[in-house]
Amino acid sequence: MFSLGTGLASAQNTSAGEVRQRWGLENLRNGWCVEFLIEAATAKKQAPPGYQMVPADQVSDLHPGTSRLIADSPEYASWIPANMCAFYFDAILVGEHRYMEKKPDNSEALIWWGVAVTPVGGAPGAPTVYSTSLVATSDWRPKTEAEGVFIPAARVDLRAGKVPESTDDRYTINLDHKTLITWDGHLTQDSAVIAPAFARELTG
Repeated sequence: MFSLGTGLASAQNTSAGEVRQRWGLENLRNGWCVEFLIEAATAKKQAPPGYQMVPADQVSDLHPGTSRLIADSPEYASWIPANMCAFYFDAILVGEHRYMEKKPDNSEALIWWGVAVTPVGGAPGAPTVYSTSLVATSDWRPKTEAEGVFIPAARVDLRAGKVPESTDDRYTINLDHKTLITWDGHLTQDSAVIAPAFARELTG
């Protein structure tokens, strides 16, 4: 279960702010996350009121690959960490409604994208949280429910395959048929551990 709305929210509970809608995600089938860095000037636009960006060199739980990048190229230390996660479920629950694909072999897809922030004026060592910059689903029905309570949501088409003439995997994310994101590479063991992504606090 996670909450969509304003203020600080967690996958399990709401700490502060207005919760406009709660979604339940039933029976995780698969999922993956990609961590990347965004220039501070661009990421700043995604910080909710009362929060400020956290530079990569101040985040303690970066992926080892991101930490190596900063060590090898210090010019990226001031950039802002971001995570994009894709999850595949049997069904998405919104309020009293349960949405699922008609064909049993198909699954509902959910995309979550967040950037690293911390409360303005927070105590030293305050935990890094992730501002929810984007929520997208493969099903137009929960998307419509979110928009009905004034929460921006996108429609997503997720595809996975192989890079031609390569052993690399290719993942493509098509958002509202306007934005295409392509990632080539291999999933690592810690990328496959999905539970911590939902344990992190999210800001709406």
